[in-house]
Amino acid sequence: MTKDVQAIVLSKLAHHSPLQADFDKLDLLSELDCLELDSLAVLEIVYELEEHFHTSIDSDEVRRLISIADLISLVGRSRIRAA
Repeated sequence: MTKDVQAIVLSKLAHHSPLQADFDKLDLLSELDCLELDSLAVLEIVYELEEHFHTSIDSDEVRRLISIADLISLVGRSRIRAA
């Protein structure tokens, strides 16, 4: 996982989350549920990440995401597969 992937994912989460959390200090092991994102918001975030990184993210893997770190890892793996 590179810092740029982490920063972009956190930026997308912050943009879509209804919470006013300080995402720079957010624990990466926090569950996505704590951000109060509905399933549509998660799909929008994934779409934006696919567009940003020019990759495709498996929808089955998206359904299994639990933590912020899981999402960051998934994006990183999808970038490696796309390369």
